[in-house]
Amino acid sequence: MDDDDDQQMDIITLQNAAATELVRTLNQMAQGAGGTESGAAAVKMVADERTNSVLISGEKSLRLRLKAMVLELDTPQPGGGGGSNVVAAPVPPATPPTS
Repeated sequence: MDDDDDQQMDIITLQNAAATELVRTLNQMAQGAGGTESGAAAVKMVADERTNSVLISGEKSLRLRLKAMVLELDTPQPGGGGGSNVVAAPVPPATPPTS
């Protein structure tokens, strides 16, 4: 295998998902799947909060698989929403005080 390919880094800028949450989820999934025994040590994935990007380094085949998963998970939320929705609550009309 070409060592230069294993020293490369992929940077994926997310449009919909939060990089920190996505990386946390994928890292937890890798730990649950056996951690280093399944090749998790051959690849490293971190989140860059400033640019909302995922940085992936390591073995090329694993980088490509993780990149595909990141892109698949970076989808809009159902209903077109982000994390929060602001809704104006109706304000009832003021009633004059009774004497």
